[in-house]
Amino acid sequence: MTETRDEAIVTIMTDSDIESRVAAIVAEVLGVDKGAITPATRTEEIAAWDSFALVRIVFALEAEFGIRLTMAEIEAIDGVPALARAVGIDRLPDAAGR
Repeated sequence: MTETRDEAIVTIMTDSDIESRVAAIVAEVLGVDKGAITPATRTEEIAAWDSFALVRIVFALEAEFGIRLTMAEIEAIDGVPALARAVGIDRLPDAAGR
């Protein structure tokens, strides 16, 4: 089976890469400076991070990583660390098409 470019990129992402990408997506969706969001940022630290923003963040992450979060996972999100765990390296599709 031939892997596509996107599949090859996904298979080499580390947890740190995921955390950084999640933080960048959160900053983009919230319209804040990328430096304001780190892999350790919590929801209460950012005034713009409300329930509507969370919905937009979840949609952006699902589109970016090709996953679907469950309602339980979404309800447990209290910051970037929880988002990164929800995305999780083992959830990402690999070259085998999982």
